[in-house]
Amino acid sequence: MPSLKEEDLKIHDLGFAREAIKSYTLFKKKQKDGVLPKIAKFLVSMPTPFAPVYSFISYKNQDDVYPIYEDAILREIEHICSRNAPYKLAIQWDVVTEMSIFEGVYPATFKDGMGCLNE
Repeated sequence: MPSLKEEDLKIHDLGFAREAIKSYTLFKKKQKDGVLPKIAKFLVSMPTPFAPVYSFISYKNQDDVYPIYEDAILREIEHICSRNAPYKLAIQWDVVTEMSIFEGVYPATFKDGMGCLNE
C-alpha cells in the first residue's frame, strides 16, 4: 500500500479547540462571579497525538496517519492558546494509552514505543 500523504487525509477540526474556547467563556464567568478563585487556571486535557492514532487507526496505517494527526492536534493547541489568556491556561496531556503500553497491557506497534512503526 502506498504511503498516505497530507493531501490524502485532511483533518480540519478535532473539536478540542472549539470546546475549550466555549468552556473558557464559562470559566471566566465563574471567576468573575466569585465561584472560582481568581488564581485558578483553566485546564485543557487532551490525548497525545499517539493515543487516537494507536487506538483507532489500523496498525499498518499508523505510521502514515500519525504525522498528519500530530499536525492537526498541534493546530488545535495553537488555536486554544491564541484564544485563552496564557497565564490562565494549563494544558495536560492525557497519557493513559501510553501507560497501558509501558505496562505491557497493549502491544507497542511503534519501534520506539511511540514514534515509528515496527518493521
